[in-house]
This record gives sequence, C-alpha cells and structure tokens, in this order.
Amino acid sequence: EPNRQGLGELVFEVMSLVEDDLADLRQVCGPVGDECVVRDDDRARVRAARAGEEAAYWFLRESGWTMVARNYRPEGLRGEIDLIGWDGGTLVFVEVKTRSRTELQTPEAAVDRDKQRHVRAAARQYLHQARQEQSPWRFDIVSVDMDGASSEQPPKMNHLRDAFR
Repeated sequence: EPNRQGLGELVFEVMSLVEDDLADLRQVCGPVGDECVVRDDDRARVRAARAGEEAAYWFLRESGWTMVARNYRPEGLRGEIDLIGWDGGTLVFVEVKTRSRTELQTPEAAVDRDKQRHVRAAARQYLHQARQEQSPWRFDIVSVDMDGASSEQPPKMNHLRDAFR
C-alpha cells in the first residue's frame, strides 16, 4: 500500500507511469497476434483508466470497504471486473469509468448492455470460485471525473450503488 499521501497526488503519480500492460493494450489492439499500432492517445487513455481505478479503489477503502480483487479476469471469458470488495456484508462488483468533460458520453452510459453482460458472467465465475454464491451481492459503478483534478485536488467521484442487475 502506498503511504497515506493525498488521493489527488496518488492519482497523478499513477498517471505519470509509463504503462505497457498487455491486457490493457489488448483492449485497444484486439487479440494477441493482430498487428497493432498503439497511438499516444491510446496510451494516455490506458493511463487515465488506471489512475481512475486507483482513485476509485482508495475512495471505496476510505469509505470502509474491504477490497478483495482488482482487474479480475476469469479464464475463458471476455469480461473483466475492475474492483471487487465487501461493503459490509455485501460483495460488490465495481465497474470504474474514468472520463473528462470533453467526452460526450457519461461514464454510466459507457456501461451498456453488452458490458453488463460480460461483467455479470465474470461475477458468476468469481462467486463460484470464491464459494460465495449464497452471499448477497450487487453491481456498482464508480465514475471518476478527472477534469480539474490535480496533485492538490482529487478527482470527483460519483458512486452509483446497485447500478444494474
């Protein structure tokens, strides 16, 4: 865990890292083996998404959650779950959407039916593997607004509980 520096400072520290994570770039490029040119704006989008996920992680932790997984990708399935944590006695699967105001679509709208279907499939796999099928669970969305965020000013967070079924 990082030291208890400010959330805004942590977010921009994460954003400044050079990321060549194959799984994240595969989302930009497609399946491994396909020819792909990764543009600077693709790398910037991956860094911003990572920073948003990091900010959401700490936001939920500071709200009293017990976080149990990040970037859960079940084998053989297309879906990924950004964050998994316990909110009291409820296991929560969290989709994090990071946006700036220059984008037309709201973060919540980016979690369309297709994305929800993939997240639900990944959640079923997690529930089975963790032997938590009988535990209460839900799907949340945390939107992270990076506009105006700086090392002194953390990003704005919007937590939508029970965002979809």
